[in-house]
Amino acid sequence: MFWFILMFRKKHNMAIRYKNSSVVKSTETAKGPGYPNDEYLSQINEWKRNRAIIQGPSYTKDYDTVPSSDNLLLPFNPTMTQEQYDFYKAEAEVPGVSSEFCKMIVGGLLRKQPMLEINGAPEGAKQWILDDIGSDKSNLISFLSTALWEELQTSRAFIQIDFPVVDLESLTPAERKEVKPYPILHHAENIVNWSEATDAKGQVKLDQLITRYFVLEYDPNSPFHPKYVDTVQVHKLDEAGLYVIDTYYRATSDTPTFIDGGVDYSFDQLTDDWILKETNTNLFQNGKRMDYIPFYPLNGSIECVDPLMTAIVNREIALYNKISRRNHLLYLSATYTPVVKSDSLTESEKSDLVKQGLGTWLFVNKDDTVETLQTPTNALKDMEEAIKGGYDELTRIGVKMLSLEPNNSDQSGVALSLRNAAQNAALASLNAKVSESMKKIIKHMVNWRYDINITEQDIRFNLSSDFNASPRGSDWMRLITEWYQNGLIPRSTFLEVAKNNDAIPTDYDDTSGSDEISQDNRIISPREQYEQEINVIQGSTSSE
Repeated sequence: MFWFILMFRKKHNMAIRYKNSSVVKSTETAKGPGYPNDEYLSQINEWKRNRAIIQGPSYTKDYDTVPSSDNLLLPFNPTMTQEQYDFYKAEAEVPGVSSEFCKMIVGGLLRKQPMLEINGAPEGAKQWILDDIGSDKSNLISFLSTALWEELQTSRAFIQIDFPVVDLESLTPAERKEVKPYPILHHAENIVNWSEATDAKGQVKLDQLITRYFVLEYDPNSPFHPKYVDTVQVHKLDEAGLYVIDTYYRATSDTPTFIDGGVDYSFDQLTDDWILKETNTNLFQNGKRMDYIPFYPLNGSIECVDPLMTAIVNREIALYNKISRRNHLLYLSATYTPVVKSDSLTESEKSDLVKQGLGTWLFVNKDDTVETLQTPTNALKDMEEAIKGGYDELTRIGVKMLSLEPNNSDQSGVALSLRNAAQNAALASLNAKVSESMKKIIKHMVNWRYDINITEQDIRFNLSSDFNASPRGSDWMRLITEWYQNGLIPRSTFLEVAKNNDAIPTDYDDTSGSDEISQDNRIISPREQYEQEINVIQGSTSSE
């Protein structure tokens, strides 16, 4: 019987009642549960850099707020004052190329509805996944758009499958049908530790995963302003291989620094006191204790990998710095900087000279000479060439990644196909990994909701990976139609090509479509109408 005892994860913005309390003290050799592993620490700065660039120009400039060793984008010259650095940064222009490429990638992967088939699932399961997958009734495209955006920045998007807090036994059959699991996206910064182990069946599976969040909790002393509580959840398998969650909190006055996708945590202190709030063992799926941790990395890898966009981001940061220097040189070249050679000026006169500017007169002694400081034109020319080369390099990498081809009629279709395949390897790999992970996620959700046991082999899922601005055109479809009519390709191939070229909807079902056709009053062509009328006339004539 399908039932559920207690939800296994509290909402991020909900207060959690104390169930028991004990203190875990961190030392130099025994770090607390919220302290990340070495792999996390080796990647955190790269995630920050990627987010700062990919979020776009306005976010990039906000990132470098103060000069420090953590200044990762626009370096701070030690000879600058804070005012000089702020002016230098204000002059800078962020190319914004990485952000645009990411938008194109997400748009290309989701330009069409993902292809989805679920064998052995109840009627309506497919539409539920496509149209109503989120806890807020958002559709699959909306959810994947956010998840892919995170994946491009960090290659560290994690999906957790959650279930509403509800006593299913108290609901009517109609109400029970509306209760369903849903996915939750976790960002890279919030997955601080993890490990895998081999079970008794020889399968490698996740045996511990630790999340860290600043949870909004109601504060009776300030009812209109909830406080942030540093909270850790240790998702683990116990000695019996069953799912358990330990929830800790840390008493702190720290104010979290929010970044897109998560929180910029400080991990400098190793001696924080963590209080165990509760241990949850009531983690059931369809009446049975769960024996796995329901988290899935979107790219299929539990370990950290180099983010897909890092190569482009690094080049954009270099270009950002070149443009900043170029703009500063232009400012200096456009600013009148007098140089006065004199042995007779007093300190007061020297002080007055630095206040001179456009629209003023400069008075000096007759034996003094006045020159202007000139910006080397060769330096500006070289900088412009370097900037142009930087843009060209970024464009070249982006074109390869998106598999965009110049219009070259001299290349054969085979050559173009081979070239596209080589250039699109990175995105093809991303598509394949995400599609495989989505099979696992969909299988989990369908089995949980309907209390069935389908496998990943029962599910077909693929993103579109269609980055063409438009279909191949009418000539291509005309050729494919001729091949189909002449028996050179099967109907399934013809329909697949038609879907890929937007000739018919991607969710067109041939069986139901054929039934509709048989019942339709078909619109005939003028020629067919003429031939029918001739046949009627000829038939009536012959009968006379």
